[in-house]
Amino acid sequence: SVRRGEYAVRLSLGATRARLAPQVLVEALCLSMAGGVLGLAIPVLTTTFVERIVPIGLQAFTGSLDLRLLAFAGALSIATGLLFSVGPAFQSAHASTAEVLQQHARGNAGGRSRAFRDGLVVLQVAATLVLLVAAGLMLRTLANLNAVERGFDADNVLTMVVPLMPKYADPSKRPAFYDSILDGVRALPGVRGAAFGSALPFQSTGFTRGF
Repeated sequence: SVRRGEYAVRLSLGATRARLAPQVLVEALCLSMAGGVLGLAIPVLTTTFVERIVPIGLQAFTGSLDLRLLAFAGALSIATGLLFSVGPAFQSAHASTAEVLQQHARGNAGGRSRAFRDGLVVLQVAATLVLLVAAGLMLRTLANLNAVERGFDADNVLTMVVPLMPKYADPSKRPAFYDSILDGVRALPGVRGAAFGSALPFQSTGFTRGF
């Protein structure tokens, strides 16, 4: 919108509207795709940090980038570029060249559009501040959760899930299996104790072993 004067000069010099509108679209798409790439770079660089501060039991809420997310981000970037460039492209392609040049010469080109743009900038800055504050509060909450006393000592404790094979479908066969596993684990160097349990703190139900 700010470059309407430039577009009017190009039209007066012989440029066609059919070539001017695609230029606006391409420029907007380049900006939107650059923003999409920057937006994807932030989670890539911060995933490791977030995983370190997420408390035990909430690891399922941490995710990773995959092709579906990349495709969604790319489609959203393209849609954003098209959405916010169609209006200026249509306006620049169908505006009166003489009127635009007169407004540009007087220095008051697009008073209403300027106020509208300023309003959009204010809304964007406000939304960004809200998101940043919410993200900061979330990270602070996660850090505080890690500092909460859990009521038990989790240092030097290893846990794992032990799925049973189909041949142990009969419950009478399971005690012998558990005993053999525990005897083997307790014989390992450095192991002070081992036990089976039906569940662990902050974990879903299932047979687990801690030693």
